[in-house]
Amino acid sequence: MKRQTLISRLLTAVLLIVAIALSGCTAETAEPDNSNTAAANTAPKQTIENSLGITLKDLKGNTVSLDDYAGKVVLVNFWATWCAPCIREMPDLVKLSENYKDQDVEVLGIVVSSPEQHVRRMAKDLKISYPVLFGDEETAMKFGGFTSIPKTFVINGRGEIVEDVTGMQSYEAFEKLVQRHI
Repeated sequence: MKRQTLISRLLTAVLLIVAIALSGCTAETAEPDNSNTAAANTAPKQTIENSLGITLKDLKGNTVSLDDYAGKVVLVNFWATWCAPCIREMPDLVKLSENYKDQDVEVLGIVVSSPEQHVRRMAKDLKISYPVLFGDEETAMKFGGFTSIPKTFVINGRGEIVEDVTGMQSYEAFEKLVQRHI
C-alpha cells in the first residue's frame, strides 16, 4: 500500500512539473500588455546597437545581425517547433510580413529549443517568407530573459525595444504593435 501511495505521489509531482513547464506555451490570445513594454518601463531602453548586439544564423547558414535592420521597425518573434500556439500564430506573421514589407517593417522569427530539421520542414510547410534565425538561451537573455513562448518584441527604427508581449497574438494584435511605431 505504501508503494502505491509513493508511486501515486511521484506521478502527481511529475505531472505537476510537466504542467508548469508547458504552461509557458499558452494557447490564450493575449492583448499586448503595455505594462511590460520597454516604452512603459522606467529603465533605459535596450538598443540594437548598444545592448543587443545579436548575430544569428538563418536557415541557409547566413549570418544575420539585427544591426542590418537599423532604421526599420522589427517585430521579433521567439518560437519553437513544439509550441502549438507559436505555430498557430505563424500564418498571421507571414501575412504581416507580406503586408508591411514596403513600409520599412521586418518580421524575424527566432527559433529556440528545436531540432534544425524540424525547423526547416516547418518553415517549408507553413510557407514562412520572413527570415527564421536560430537562437538559444543567450539570445533570450539579450532580450531580458523570459520563460514563456511565443514571445514577441518590437524594435523601433532607433533600435530600441518598445514592445514586449508574451503569448499567442492575432494578426490584428501584431498589426497594432507595429503601427504604433511606423
